[in-house]
Amino acid sequence: MKYIVKFSLITVTAAMTGAVIGGIYQTSKNIKNMETLTVDEVSIDMSYKLKDHNGFLAMYRGKSDKPYIVLDYQTSFLNEYDRQLVSEGICVETEKEMRVLLEDFTG
Repeated sequence: MKYIVKFSLITVTAAMTGAVIGGIYQTSKNIKNMETLTVDEVSIDMSYKLKDHNGFLAMYRGKSDKPYIVLDYQTSFLNEYDRQLVSEGICVETEKEMRVLLEDFTG
């Protein structure tokens, strides 16, 4: 009886080890096949734009035509020059630059 239990335990342990090793191999194979993005591709997609949206300042991310945040600040409060800039859209690279830009406009 002792030998049967030991044999069963060894068989189960070997099967589990094989499954784990097989899973690790498959995962590493999948990682090798993943697409790699360059820094330039990521930064292009993560740029920001400040633009007018129905009379309010709105923030856009990447190439999206839909704002991800619409601020409760009317563009009519801006001077003519700033309104023109915002109607065309002002692009910045980072969220920090966007915060500085917003502070300049809403000050």
